[in-house]
Amino acid sequence: MTAPLPADFPIRPGFWNVPLWGEIGVYVAAVITIALCAWGVCKNIEVWRRRKDEKLPSDPSRRDRLLKEAVLEEKVRQTSAGRMHAVLVVGFFLLFLGTATATLDWDVGHYVFGKQFLRGNVYLAYKLILDVAGAAVLVALAFAAWRRWGTANELPKDGRFVLAYASLAFIVITGFVIEALRLAVQQPAWMHFSPVGSALAKVFLAMGISTAALETAHIWLWVIHGIAALAFIAAVPLTYYAHIYRVPTAIAVRKPAPNGALPKIENIEEQEHFGISSIKDLSWTDRAQLDACVECGRCNDVCPAVRAGTPLKPRTVVLKLRDRVRAAAAGADDANADDLAGGVVTKDELFSCTTCGACAAVCPADIQTPDFIVGLRRHLALEQGEFPEGAAEALENTASVGNPWGLDPYERMDWAQGLDVPVAEEGEDYDILYWVGCAASYDRRARRIARAMVKILKTAGVKFAVMAEERCHAEFARRLGEEYLYQTAAQENIENFSRFKFKELLTACPHCFNTLKNEYPAFEGG
Repeated sequence: MTAPLPADFPIRPGFWNVPLWGEIGVYVAAVITIALCAWGVCKNIEVWRRRKDEKLPSDPSRRDRLLKEAVLEEKVRQTSAGRMHAVLVVGFFLLFLGTATATLDWDVGHYVFGKQFLRGNVYLAYKLILDVAGAAVLVALAFAAWRRWGTANELPKDGRFVLAYASLAFIVITGFVIEALRLAVQQPAWMHFSPVGSALAKVFLAMGISTAALETAHIWLWVIHGIAALAFIAAVPLTYYAHIYRVPTAIAVRKPAPNGALPKIENIEEQEHFGISSIKDLSWTDRAQLDACVECGRCNDVCPAVRAGTPLKPRTVVLKLRDRVRAAAAGADDANADDLAGGVVTKDELFSCTTCGACAAVCPADIQTPDFIVGLRRHLALEQGEFPEGAAEALENTASVGNPWGLDPYERMDWAQGLDVPVAEEGEDYDILYWVGCAASYDRRARRIARAMVKILKTAGVKFAVMAEERCHAEFARRLGEEYLYQTAAQENIENFSRFKFKELLTACPHCFNTLKNEYPAFEGG
């Protein structure tokens, strides 16, 4: 037989001052809440999965990426606002974990085993951690509100965010007041382990409020707090807080590394439709990515096109596409129109993008905005033949003479005069095949890079050669949407590579490096 605990022994009071109808009601409401939340998430997924023709590719880095970006929030914590967001997430998680632990303590510990585990020092540590977590959440919310409404910025300030901040703050504050009302009545010796609750309790006691009034206020506020917390959970898929599951989903379905690598259009000569012209062209992973945008504006902050004053704002492009997907799901008449490229997203916006990938690199949801822009460009380029001013001539030059400036291909090796540079020959084995690139071949300033590289290779005693058949890989054409020219150039270069034997390919140009290393392997022989 278990000896009764002393009156001053700290133990969590289960459903203190709560009548039986409240204890039963909270469980019934919780089941309904979980069902509504799950239903909302499933409806959200239905919007993404309206196109089921794409299978999620295998990605060995997916697990590590989810751990680093969704759990540890490495990208998020790169800014002061992001670090405060991390405080909010950890604090809210501890509060949620505290509620779950309390449920297990009472329903399992008390009812099943007849002994609660939230007792003694464990309970005191539990109370202290939850009080600190709640205070941290309120501090983080105050900072976020000040940053959004109290400073000059381009963050959205509509009612969605007022509701998001106010609802979470209300739940935490009412939780503190409920605890304070109980402490004011019981006044346990260990109440200082709830620093916020005990401070409020002392205020209530100083006001001379009667015990009956405290208990009445406690039960009413307990009901209001419970309804607010359960309503918050049920409404997650309908509110800004849906990013709790949308962001991890977007991170998980993001294309495998490397960043910036564009998907190849298979059997391009047999295709009748190219790129993105309507939401019907967006895969389910595209839709999941767009839906994950948290509107933080980090993409705009790092975009060189934004800083240059162009019409492009990456966040605006993502939100336009996202809103069109949602409009289609809601049954809007014009939502499926073929007007995304050049209409919903204007040509000036599309062709202002440098596809540098800075936006994708800082996006906390890993949204690959350049991929969407190139998809829209492909429609304009391959179906409508539209390019930005000046690009058509560069494309024509690349197709005809192998470089975007239209310079004489027979002058491509002029940079090597006087260096006795070895030219690759069939049947010879080379350690390195040096890919010079168009800029280092023709631009007088960049030629110094090629000449210096040759001197380094010779000094190091490396057996190397350059390829006389080298021509522009047309990567810029691919970024403009002209995939056909890019694939033609790629096939020609890959055929030339296959004629020579070499261990490694060397290039000084980052564009050449990315194309040859990350994109050519998608082609046969690449």
